Amino acid sequence: MAEDPRMAWKEQPAESIPVVARGLARRRLRALRSRTRGDIVAGLAGSLLFAAVIGWRFAETGEVLPWAGCVLIVLWVLISAYRFRDQIIRLSRFEGLTVTGLEFYRSELERRRGHLRSAWIWYGPLLLACLTLLATLASRAPDPRILSRSLPFVILLAVWVVYGYWLRRREANELQAEIDEIDRERSMS
Repeated sequence: MAEDPRMAWKEQPAESIPVVARGLARRRLRALRSRTRGDIVAGLAGSLLFAAVIGWRFAETGEVLPWAGCVLIVLWVLISAYRFRDQIIRLSRFEGLTVTGLEFYRSELERRRGHLRSAWIWYGPLLLACLTLLATLASRAPDPRILSRSLPFVILLAVWVVYGYWLRRREANELQAEIDEIDRERSMS
């Protein structure tokens, strides 16, 4: 042992730590799929919850506008659930057998990136619900108290939408950087 602790630390033998690339890639793929599935389910559930609140709050009024908005929101959710059924349920487990692992991983990154960039999927039902709520409140009576009471809720919703949009854009840009890195590695070899 050396007298200097720094030298003792530097002179110790290096340990070999096996890195299993296949396991890391599988974990990353599972994490990507899980996040996409969670995002889809949370977005659809949030839209349905918002539609239910609008329906509940305006049920006794008998107005057509809130019910039409709720029906449109539910239709949007059903169409989105049908469109993303494979990503929600993940029926096909053998889809990566025909391509290399790197190509499959790249395609999953592209799928997640495309999903994050499609803002209408995420914010369409929420925007429709907000417009339905504002149109219903504005059509009731031009009472400034009603609009002033709902204004904090609308502002909070707008801030939430902008923050969510920013987060999704940032994650999509990170995924694009990873795709670009894969492309650079592929072009070098």
